[in-house]
Amino acid sequence: MFSNKVFSDEKRMIVAALSNPEGKTDLRRVDPKCVKCFREKSLSQFVTKKSLNLFTALKLEQGFLSTDPDAWEAREDFKTAKQTVAAVRVVNDCTERAVKLATDYNMALTHDEEQRQLIFQVIEHHRGRIAAPLKRKFTEVDD
Repeated sequence: MFSNKVFSDEKRMIVAALSNPEGKTDLRRVDPKCVKCFREKSLSQFVTKKSLNLFTALKLEQGFLSTDPDAWEAREDFKTAKQTVAAVRVVNDCTERAVKLATDYNMALTHDEEQRQLIFQVIEHHRGRIAAPLKRKFTEVDD
């Protein structure tokens, strides 16, 4: 809604979709096999009543939604909402947790930077020796 890259026609469809009931499937948990079908969808097809929670969570005025998208840029409530949305920092919790875990593990190995670099070199050397690190490429060793 707040992007200049989205055309007014699509914004009109998004506003209309805000009255749609929630979908039966949770789009936050997407089956990777369905990614191809998402390319054929428009933004408005992902919008439901639940999308209004963004306005509630960020305490944004919704008055501009009742006017035509071509007039939004002239409205103060839209300008304020656009500034607020632009200031929100996007966070990928899964990635941040993975980086934190890797950093903590890295620091647990050694506190000596020279030793840490040596460990990295050994890992890199062994990675280079394995052409395709797939499970099926390794054979079990009998004891």
